[in-house]
Amino acid sequence: MNDTPYAQMRLNRAQQRYLGLYGQPVRHGLAEEDPLARVECARSLLPFFHARLETGGSYQFGPLFGYREGTSLKIEHALPAGYGPRPLFDLDASYLLGASDAFQQCQPHIDWTGIWLMRPDSCLPNQREIEDVLEEARATRLLAEEMCLMWVGWGDGVLMCLPYVLSEPGGVAVPLGCNIGYAAE
Repeated sequence: MNDTPYAQMRLNRAQQRYLGLYGQPVRHGLAEEDPLARVECARSLLPFFHARLETGGSYQFGPLFGYREGTSLKIEHALPAGYGPRPLFDLDASYLLGASDAFQQCQPHIDWTGIWLMRPDSCLPNQREIEDVLEEARATRLLAEEMCLMWVGWGDGVLMCLPYVLSEPGGVAVPLGCNIGYAAE
């Protein structure tokens, strides 16, 4: 067995995606018989999402950070995609890597768990737009095993979230239930 520090390295999702490093990947999931059933967003995310919904004008998106607990994905942090305007799904790799490293130092159980997305008019999308964007997210591997894509927008004057995950690697995107506003620990 190799006892060098690199042999013991545990990679977060951003490192696996953008650096191509070798090491033991962090295992986040449960057995296949325990698929994700819902997403729960911390109450602390409400001001972040409200501020972005008020600006509108263009698509907005960025990374979500959290952890899996049973069949729930607990989202504790959300960030913009980087500095300045960015094309849809063009995450700033340096920004994401830095954020992932910072969260990992403070809260080792937290990792990049998906992408949030808002329409220019701040409303929830129709089914056709959902399907088109889910396909694009799958093609760019931003919708992958245990990674969610979560639409955020106004629905009947209330902030709502529509999260999706893959049913299985390479499978179809399925919607999950969502609770926004739990008290983060």
